[in-house]
Order: sequence, then C-alpha cells, then structure tokens
Amino acid sequence: MVQVLEKLLRNAVKFSKEDATIGLKLCGDRAAGVTRFTVWDEGIGIASMNITRLFQPFVQLEHSLTRRYEGAGLGLSIASKLVHLMGG
Repeated sequence: MVQVLEKLLRNAVKFSKEDATIGLKLCGDRAAGVTRFTVWDEGIGIASMNITRLFQPFVQLEHSLTRRYEGAGLGLSIASKLVHLMGG
C-alpha cells in the first residue's frame, strides 16, 4: 500500500507547479480490512477521455519531441496493478 501511495504522490508532485497544493485524505475501516486514500493536486489536469489511458503501461499523454515531463509512463500503471492485486 505504501508503494501505491508513493506513486500517486510522486505523480501529483511531478505534474504540479512548485507552489501548488497537494492533498491526501485517508479513510479506513479496520473491521472490514478496507483502506481508502485519495490524492488530489492542482496539476495540469487530464481530459476525461484520457483518464482510462493513464493506467496503461508506458502511456505518455504528451507525445511531442519537447516533452516537459520525464518518465517511462509506468507509475500509475504499477499503482493500479498493485491495487487490483490487493482486491481494490
């Protein structure tokens, strides 16, 4: 679960301006064995038609030769797979 949270927070930081607010909300039900967390940011935003693509491996929504953001496009894909492996 820590790895999932780390990937979500890193993504929020990566796509937000330096002085932007990043939020984290944690809710849990110990009896049910359920933990839910939400990460939000003031980043560049995502078009609704691209949201499902974010969780596919190696997907970069910015394809120009002068890409502003580095990375392989694996962070959110790995986070999604880990969540599914844990039953979420």
